[in-house]
Amino acid sequence: MICAYAKNGSMMRCFELFVQMLERGVRPDSYTFSGLLKASAEFGFLELTLQLHSMVVRVVHEARKLFDRMVVRDVASWSAMIQACSSMGSYADSMALFSSMQLGDCLKPNELTVVALNGYESNLIIGSALVTMYSRCGDPDVAYMIFTSFYQKNLVLWTSMIEGFALNGNHAGFVDEGLQIFETMQEKFGVKAGVEHYACVVDMLGRGGRLEDAEKLFELEPRNAANYVILSNVYAALKDTVYVFGAHDRSHWESEKIYKVLEELSEEIVRAGYVPATEHVLLDVEENEKKKLLCSHSERLAIAFGLLKVPPEMPIRIVKNLRVCGDCHEAIKLISRVTSRKLVVRDTNRFHHFYRGCCSCGDYW
Repeated sequence: MICAYAKNGSMMRCFELFVQMLERGVRPDSYTFSGLLKASAEFGFLELTLQLHSMVVRVVHEARKLFDRMVVRDVASWSAMIQACSSMGSYADSMALFSSMQLGDCLKPNELTVVALNGYESNLIIGSALVTMYSRCGDPDVAYMIFTSFYQKNLVLWTSMIEGFALNGNHAGFVDEGLQIFETMQEKFGVKAGVEHYACVVDMLGRGGRLEDAEKLFELEPRNAANYVILSNVYAALKDTVYVFGAHDRSHWESEKIYKVLEELSEEIVRAGYVPATEHVLLDVEENEKKKLLCSHSERLAIAFGLLKVPPEMPIRIVKNLRVCGDCHEAIKLISRVTSRKLVVRDTNRFHHFYRGCCSCGDYW
């Protein structure tokens, strides 16, 4: 009603209602102040505008004190506090709250949280950067929520979201469809194939088991390193610290606990149907030794450490500088099932989202 009166120019009635609202103990929110500030500014009431602004600042500060004293905070209370900071233009505070909500209270934001965060929804550059950031951190759900919170989208925002899905989604195995797009690209759309296009096609053919076709492309550009290596360098943080593990590593100060967790995990996944694929070990050692070597690959050490340190509600995020081997891929699927944990592994090719015994790559990577 206040906003309606403000829009229709009934300033006295607008502020009478506001006074009644305060007398009845109803706390004004961002929408109330938005209507009042707009009306007072349009009618040139500078002193009143300054008073309202001071009131907004006091309300936000009081709300923050109350929020900080709360023992239990749910998604709704976090979203409300983020909204208050965004409405005040305190975007750094709203972003800090958004991070603390996930890392501190282990809560997953919903659509309302993201809308509350986007006090700068008109700034598509920031929106695109956020979409890219969360996609590259292996959290496409939050990236998509930010994407959908923008009513108007430009080319950069669309591209960021498409890239995010490509990075985190399935390599579906549509090799023939991919080749058809590649072959008609120049004929139909006049797009000349470049290095990046050849690299994508080589990657696609190799994954699809069509190595001979891939070698024909090598002959076209034998000196092009992009056709041979698709390399990404990504840093992952665990409580603001990066922990590095090598294969069969025992240098970590908690290695005894890590290997104990590994031993327990190995027993559990064997009961769940795991059979070590020892053909992935090329060393000339006994079969039992091969099984031990497989169990202490770097990603498994990192997962064991994550199970020791990361809260149950949070996903365990790992970055590997090589492609995940087939044996570890099967083992991690089973680990995600027996532990009921979400495991996000970034190798040189893509993100693997493991959960409940399945991987987002559909075993095609």
